[in-house]
Formats: sequence, C-alpha cells, structure tokens
Amino acid sequence: MHPLSSRSKSISLEHVPCVLYVSCLIGENIIAKGRYGQVEIIRYSREWDGKIAALFRDTIARTCSKDYTEGEVRAWISSSFSGAFSARWADSYTLLAVDGDALLGFGNADGSYIDCLYVDCSHQGKRVGGKLLAALEAHAEPPY
Repeated sequence: MHPLSSRSKSISLEHVPCVLYVSCLIGENIIAKGRYGQVEIIRYSREWDGKIAALFRDTIARTCSKDYTEGEVRAWISSSFSGAFSARWADSYTLLAVDGDALLGFGNADGSYIDCLYVDCSHQGKRVGGKLLAALEAHAEPPY
C-alpha cells in the first residue's frame, strides 16, 4: 500500500532524511511538527496556483541569482504561469508544504522522475525540502 494512501493508518518515517518530532497521517495529508513549526504536506489543488507562481518567481529571483546570469534569471522568472503550469501540476504527483494558508514549498514527480522542488527562501534550511522530497520519493516508481 502506498504510504500516502488514504487507507493507510500510519506512515513509516524510518527512511525520511530529516528529523520529525511528531507526525501522523490524516487522510492524504502528512502533518509533521518539528523545531521549525508545523508543516503539512498536502496534494496539489488549483486554489494554490497564485501562491505557487509567487513562490516560484521569488525563489528564482532570490536564490538562483547566485548560479545564473541576470538575463537567465529574468527569462526564467518571466515564464508564464498559465494553464500549462496548472496542467503540469495536475497531471503529475504534486505536493505542497504548507503551514495553515502559507505555502512553504512545492515539488512534483512523474513516475520515477522528480521534476521540480522549490522552497520559500525564508524556509530554506529548515527541512521543508527534505520533507517534500521524502514524500515525493515514497510515491516515485522505481527506475527501470
């Protein structure tokens, strides 16, 4: 049974590469409480599109400028978050890390391929990315 199945009673965290002090499965959502507050890992829904687009652009502008030229960053940020992006998230296994109505990060997987993983700049280094990655890896198909 898939660890994020709504039929699951619990989730094994023995292979999660981060310290979680308390966690439980509620429906398809993982609640993880740790030293940085509460992070809930939820499935994507279109209502989050605006916050995903804002986090995407802000993260690129603030984080990726160390590794890319100004022109590359501008081109990347100007990517339109149209229906194509919503379809991309809806057509793959997309998870969001949230704290209430605040989006802390998001990532998606398609088969055995992790497509993207973004974490809000103010939450980087606080294990949000590790929690997202662990949940995505738990869902990913084994590579062939």
